[in-house]
Amino acid sequence: MRSTAYPLPASRRRPAAALTILLALLLSVAAVSPATAATSRPAQVGIVSYVGAALTGSDSASLTIRWAPVKTAVKYEVFVGSSFTGVAGVTTPRVTVREPQAVIPGLARGKDYFVQVRAVDAAGKAGYKSYRVGHRTIVAEGSGAASTYKLMTWNVCSNKCAGIATRQKLVNARIVETQPSMVALQEAIKYTAAPSGYRFAFKGNNAILYDTDVFSLAATGEQILFSSKYASGGNGVSWAALKDRTTGRLAVVFDAHLRTGATSRDVNQRIYESTRMVALVRSTLAVLRMEHPSLDWDTAATFVAGDLNTHKSRTGDATLDRLAAAGWHDAFDQARVLVRQHHNSMNPKMLATPPLGIKWGDHIDKVLVQPGKTVVLKWANVQKMTGSKYTRLASDHLPVMVWLRTTA
Repeated sequence: MRSTAYPLPASRRRPAAALTILLALLLSVAAVSPATAATSRPAQVGIVSYVGAALTGSDSASLTIRWAPVKTAVKYEVFVGSSFTGVAGVTTPRVTVREPQAVIPGLARGKDYFVQVRAVDAAGKAGYKSYRVGHRTIVAEGSGAASTYKLMTWNVCSNKCAGIATRQKLVNARIVETQPSMVALQEAIKYTAAPSGYRFAFKGNNAILYDTDVFSLAATGEQILFSSKYASGGNGVSWAALKDRTTGRLAVVFDAHLRTGATSRDVNQRIYESTRMVALVRSTLAVLRMEHPSLDWDTAATFVAGDLNTHKSRTGDATLDRLAAAGWHDAFDQARVLVRQHHNSMNPKMLATPPLGIKWGDHIDKVLVQPGKTVVLKWANVQKMTGSKYTRLASDHLPVMVWLRTTA
């Protein structure tokens, strides 16, 4: 029945304070419980990482992504777009999975894709989408099994950073621990002692080391500096031709350090240096073929490594596009497996907490390959870590290692 407006007898009236408390409790139950149940949703998915890539047909590719699980999720929706802005407007998931990992099939080769992921709970409620993260699919891979090598690139900052005598020991310790077949070092003029088991193929500002169990030295040359066209030149290119002790095949390593800076003059100089570098690679190989006719240059593998001072998050810089147009692609984009994608290879303050690049992964230290002649098995930031922190930091750059399979 409806209550009347007549006053209750005094014997049945509640004290005003008690009535106020009762009403407050009733309102709080009505306001909190149903509303909370109505608005609760799964937590936002954390940083999404690209961990794998493959070619899946004559003209298609796939990417594999992974993220941390969300507690209340029963499934995850993966949204895919061809640009950073475009993926934000995608409303239909490309893939739906139950575990915090997904393979995205049917992608075009050599194209950039961005993803977002959101969690969905048992009631069908969806969480907020993750940050937008991009990666490029593999362009191509060579065929025919040959040799597998590990190539490390590392700017050791021996000139501008203090304490190289101590830091050189840390550099060498990490090289011995990770056992690269070849090492390209930049800013290495004061780096004077190779680690045990390694020798200098070229000693100077752009130093090249090789594992003596894997290679012997076939030929080497002087460091070639870039001319100044738009700004003062970078530190140029050195090179070394190495001969595999087991197979006799040749591997030619070019170690480059391009102009730094973000002004238009810096960018134009860097683009100019990248085109000169490509021309230098071609001319050097032609000279080597003439000067060493007894060696098998037809099956030689060629790599460019170094500090290129640019990455894909730097808008208005066409350096990497120019290199790709000339047939040289970032091994980061070509890798079948990525490890620590978001750990930037530059660490200016030498922080123990890894500096992260979410959108792409901001790596200025690179290995370039010719996709039709090489398979990039793995790309990794190989700075030593204890738990979630870097330890034994040896430079304001971090070592990048690429596992390469040369092909016939």
